[in-house]
Amino acid sequence: MMDGLALTASYSPSNGNAASSTAFGVVYSGVDGLTLTYASGDDKANATSEADHTVMAAKYAYGPITVAYMNSEYDDAVAAGDQTTDAYSIAYTVSDGLSISYGYEELEFGVQSSTNVAAEFERIKVSYTAGGMTLTASSATGDNISYGTGTTEDREVWALGASFAF
Repeated sequence: MMDGLALTASYSPSNGNAASSTAFGVVYSGVDGLTLTYASGDDKANATSEADHTVMAAKYAYGPITVAYMNSEYDDAVAAGDQTTDAYSIAYTVSDGLSISYGYEELEFGVQSSTNVAAEFERIKVSYTAGGMTLTASSATGDNISYGTGTTEDREVWALGASFAF
């Protein structure tokens, strides 16, 4: 059709217990450094519940900086099955061998209430590459990881990594 435009479509036939499902997607990358994505589909694999799923994303790279945002909406006929995800990230390439990135994600599942809250995750990561060796250090936190507010719902993780290519 045109440079920088990709189209996809899918069809999943009925499994005998439920209707057929369809989906389509569009990715546009016709502007240098920019990628826009939109996808939509219906999920009818379960005869007792049908859902619509929509995903929108944008990523832009300019010089050493890359920023990205994504939104996903899964609207189930049964409200307890609804899911919403919002995420964003930023990455900075300091040099050929050193990069720093930060990402945040919020997930809502089912009907929000005082006992069912959004889960939130964030991570910062530093990566250094020299030859075939990559060293990484990261810190990640998760709040309300099982969609609750109990004291055991929050986690923090620190990690160091090393990989070698021969």
